[in-house]
Amino acid sequence: MHYTEPVFRPPQEANTPLLEITAGCTHSRCRFCNLNCQTKFRMAPLSQVEEDLKELSLTNPHSKRIFFLMANAFALSYDRLMERIDLVHKYLPEVTEISMQTRVQDIKNKTPEQLRNLYDQGIHFLYTGFESGDDETLAFMDKNCTAKDIITQTAKLDDAGIGYQATFLNGVGGKELSRQHAINSGKVFSQIHPTDAVWITSLVLLPDTKFYQDMKEGRFTPLSEIEMLEESKLFLENLDIDAKIKGSWLTTADIRGEFPRDKQQLINNIQYAIHHIDESKAADWRSQIRYI
Repeated sequence: MHYTEPVFRPPQEANTPLLEITAGCTHSRCRFCNLNCQTKFRMAPLSQVEEDLKELSLTNPHSKRIFFLMANAFALSYDRLMERIDLVHKYLPEVTEISMQTRVQDIKNKTPEQLRNLYDQGIHFLYTGFESGDDETLAFMDKNCTAKDIITQTAKLDDAGIGYQATFLNGVGGKELSRQHAINSGKVFSQIHPTDAVWITSLVLLPDTKFYQDMKEGRFTPLSEIEMLEESKLFLENLDIDAKIKGSWLTTADIRGEFPRDKQQLINNIQYAIHHIDESKAADWRSQIRYI
């Protein structure tokens, strides 16, 4: 198998065969991220994809699902995606579900008809991120999309039947944008329909990210652990959605439930964490994290 190191895949795909379709990220400018910036974006040659699929046909012949690497494999054109999907079905005929990561711009570059065709050929789930629904915060982190783009492009996925998740990145606006980041994200996320969950995760200032340099140079003021919890609480207070809500391992409160049923309980859980968190201990733990 051909893999460009380091390999990153969502935790949900821990048991899914991985197929390198691309390496790196087409954007590589998000100020919070260090996952793919060291690798220049490239498309894996079709011959390499076929060679790897031949190997997977021997090691995982009965696979029902496959994950396309890397950061945003959905950036490939419709025709190039279809070429690779055709090879998947040739060598792994039992595969019915294909998943991968995407940026909002990658969805924008596909027509509604193309998205429906991609669904019919097995692309049933996309890891979409988003991080915020506030335009100023999206621009601040250099996400290269707007809140309107998120709403418009996810509606195309809804129409095509392609599932996706939505991630709120707690703390990404710093103290400067915290309140509007939380409120506007809640309002925008209330207008979309994630099929997996709304995930809440928390910012880690990794030394090799632009945000870390911004902090060192005074352009970014990170939230304290308590302030991040308060921001998450404000986000949930402004969220009106029918979906599962999950907190990642980077959150310091018990955030697991389903909206609208468990809304007040999740808010209460965060309030409990605010009252009982050891700020110094939590901050020290976060400072030791080097990879997410």
